[in-house]
Amino acid sequence: MLIYVTGTIGAGKGEIVEYLKKKFSMKHYSFRQYYADELKRRNQPIDRPHMIELADSLRQTYGNDYVVGELTGLARQGKGDAVIESIRNLGEVSFLKAQGDSVLIAVDAPAEIRFKRINERGSALDNRTMEQFLADDERENVNVDEWRTNILGCIKQADFVYNNSGTKEELHAWLDKLMQNILHAGRPTQKRK
Repeated sequence: MLIYVTGTIGAGKGEIVEYLKKKFSMKHYSFRQYYADELKRRNQPIDRPHMIELADSLRQTYGNDYVVGELTGLARQGKGDAVIESIRNLGEVSFLKAQGDSVLIAVDAPAEIRFKRINERGSALDNRTMEQFLADDERENVNVDEWRTNILGCIKQADFVYNNSGTKEELHAWLDKLMQNILHAGRPTQKRK
């Protein structure tokens, strides 16, 4: 089984991945790491603007499914279930929806909560003011070109959506229930929380 994760900046994608890795022994494949490795190879700065530019360029040049196809291929070569993070455009959603064993999980939260979270995690990619955060958030949320970032469009097409406004424990409980339903009943009975 392949679980793909999408969501807004700071909503909890990384926490979902870490929990699925730890609790369900899923192997992790990361778009961010893929882009960071490629930027390093090209001797370019590893920051959000360069990652977005690289991602858009790769999709525009090689097709919407290029990187998601690369990561999915790596996941299929591995043993066991995998989590692939983070789906960011509608072309990637189309690719994963064509996979017979895929599930798309989306996570979102109010902007104030997400901004607080990114400041607490202290990543070099997250060092920005609230104004910069909101500008990045807006730029990544809606685009008409299928190859560009469109997080809100991805969330709308997700199989399951979680509003991560609460605690990590609440998120973990939701994931436990979701995974139990996916693994034992085929599909969960509740798609959104």
